[in-house]
Amino acid sequence: YCDAQVKTKIPIEPQLLDIVETSIFDFLIQNLDRHTYEFIDQEENGAVMLMDQGKTFGLQSADIDNIEILDPLVKCCILRKKTHEHLQWLSRMDNSFSDTVLRLTSVDIATPPKTGTEQKGNHTTVLRDGDLMALDRRMNIILNALETCIDEHSHEEVLVDSPL
Repeated sequence: YCDAQVKTKIPIEPQLLDIVETSIFDFLIQNLDRHTYEFIDQEENGAVMLMDQGKTFGLQSADIDNIEILDPLVKCCILRKKTHEHLQWLSRMDNSFSDTVLRLTSVDIATPPKTGTEQKGNHTTVLRDGDLMALDRRMNIILNALETCIDEHSHEEVLVDSPL
C-alpha cells in the first residue's frame, strides 16, 4: 500500500515523514476531516500545513478510536527517530500524557474561564474527561503500532534520521 499508493504521490521522504507525524497527531485528536495534505512548498523541505482541526474532540464518543487515521504509520512503517523519542518520553513521564496535556492547556490563553467547562483537579480544560483518558489509550496504540512495525521490519528501517 505504501509503495503503491503513498510514495507515488509523496516521493520526497521528509514530506512522507511529515504525513506520518500528521497522522499520529490526527489520531490523538481523532481528526477525521483531513482530506488532503497541503504543503507550504512542494520542494524537498516543504512542510505539511495543518489546517482544519475543527472536527476533533467532542464530536463523537471518546471511546471510539478510528484506527484508520494511523494508516500512513501502520502501512508505511516509517517515522523520524526524534519523533519516536518524543513519543516514548511523553509516555514515560511521571504523569500520564493526558495530565501533561491538561497542565499545558490550562495555561493557554484559549482556556476558558472556569464557568461552563469541565474541571479536573485545579485545572480547567476545554477537553472532556473522556477525551483526556482517550489520549493515554491512543498513545499506547501508537506505540504498539510502532513496535509492530519494528518487529516486522527493523529498527533501522522504521526509525530514520531526518531533520524535523
